[in-house]
Parts: sequence; structure tokens; C-alpha cells
Amino acid sequence: RFAQHRQEVIERARKNLLNAQASQKKFYDKRRADNPFKVGDLALLSTQDLNISHATAETTLRSRKFTPRFIGPYTILELHGNVALLDLPANLKHLNPRFNIDKLKVYTSNPDRFEGREIPKSTPVIFDDDGEPLHIIETLIQRRIFNRHPEYLVK
Repeated sequence: RFAQHRQEVIERARKNLLNAQASQKKFYDKRRADNPFKVGDLALLSTQDLNISHATAETTLRSRKFTPRFIGPYTILELHGNVALLDLPANLKHLNPRFNIDKLKVYTSNPDRFEGREIPKSTPVIFDDDGEPLHIIETLIQRRIFNRHPEYLVK
């Protein structure tokens, strides 16, 4: 009698576990889609996790609030599972060109609908002899001492 009761409990637990797994799979699959990218496709890159001060549109406002949410389009050179290798321009070559597809968005060109709209261009970056980005300063706007260190506001 004891062994039979234990067997029933184990069977009930196994059945509940399978039901829970099926339920979790249903909710997981709702938010997941197959990889929409193929080699040669154009994709937009999310700027959410990038230090993008050098790749923003040419503007005097350098706030994260005003940076474009996506930059590109860039060509996908290779796909390895959920990781895409992008063909990045010279000013983004210091970044690792491999990005998870969660950071990419399918690029759809629609020139007839937005023919007058300009696509944000990347700011050109000039590199010195060591390969470090060289920043050209137009003018010194303000200078202050903060925590015994000089800070400069430049344009």
C-alpha cells in the first residue's frame, strides 16, 4: 500500500512537471521569433548599449536623449546562431563587429514614403598614428576646477 501511494505521488508530480514545462514553453515561444536575418541583408544597429558619442548625427547636442535609437544600415556578413557579423564603417571599427540579433532590427527601405527624410549620418572620426580617435576642438567654451581637476567645455 505504501509503495503504491508513493508511485501515485511520483506519477502526479511527473504529470504536473510536464504540464508546467508545456505552459512555460507556450509563454516563452510567444515572445520569441525565428531569426529574420540572412547573410547579405541590411540591418540597423541599436545604440542602446553603445558608447555612441563619436557615431551620433552631426549635431551640437550630444545628449543620449537626442541620439538616434538605431544606426545603419549595415550589411550582415556572417551568421552564427543568434550572432551576426556586421560590416561596420571605419569610425566604428574599434567595436567588435559581432552583435546578438536582439540588438539588430530589419532594415526596410521605403523611399517613396519618406523621400525627404535624411538618414542620420555617422560623424567622421579621424585616427592618429597609434589608431586612437583624434578629436578636433573648434573652441574652448568654458573652464572650471572640479575636485581639484580641470574640466573643459569645448565645441
